[in-house]
Amino acid sequence: MITLIFISLAILPLSALTFGALFFHNKNKTIHILSFLAFGLLTMYVDMYYFHRAYQVSLTNGQWGPAAGTMGMFSVFATLNSFAFGLLGSAVYSLFSKATKKQDTYSKVSYAKIVASFVLAASTATFMIIDHHKQSISQKIIAKASGELTPELVIELIQLGQASKDKTMIQTLLMNPNCPESVLKDYSQKEEVVYRATVLKNPNVPQEVVNQLASDKNEVVRYHVVINKKVTTEVLEQLAKDPAKDVRNKAQSELENRKTN
Repeated sequence: MITLIFISLAILPLSALTFGALFFHNKNKTIHILSFLAFGLLTMYVDMYYFHRAYQVSLTNGQWGPAAGTMGMFSVFATLNSFAFGLLGSAVYSLFSKATKKQDTYSKVSYAKIVASFVLAASTATFMIIDHHKQSISQKIIAKASGELTPELVIELIQLGQASKDKTMIQTLLMNPNCPESVLKDYSQKEEVVYRATVLKNPNVPQEVVNQLASDKNEVVRYHVVINKKVTTEVLEQLAKDPAKDVRNKAQSELENRKTN
């Protein structure tokens, strides 16, 4: 049933590809129609395979919004992709014709036109491939996050976040109580300040990490050490002499609260 739905959705990109081939045939004899159609149809098949799998993942997890979005995007992306790779295929054929000195219409195309077609098609295709990759990661995140976040799943999602360079998602996972200590220790040594500070927001952050970050070079991180519930009195006394005014004042305030309580 799902396959039939995607076949019906393929009518738009297939029609666009067909009309494009007819237009090029009538208006521009320098584009090899068979190469255009062959590359375009192959790309359409790859798109159908990818979106078909993404739809099944969303449907299996009961995520109707992403499932509907996947179906809607298929027609648009398949149309753009088939045209981009179709043009790329025709440009490759023209280049092959010139290289082999084959005496036909396509060997008379100037290098400038071939390069222009190649650059246009390649840039569009590259953009689509990158976007496909991001969507693939997003689909995996949606599928994985639909269940309970186990320590193993947190690790896998953080790896996906690293691949997609999604710092917000990584920060959220670092604050999750099920985030493994090994991950917290690893991110407490990252160059990015935001990660070192976020680690301190996790209720299960190891004591050794809190102590270690008390001497961090960044005052934002040291401030988060002060407000961490695991910070010891000895560390607070150290930070009460901190060169950063906000850190120093907060540490002194925390010390006073501990004395009164």
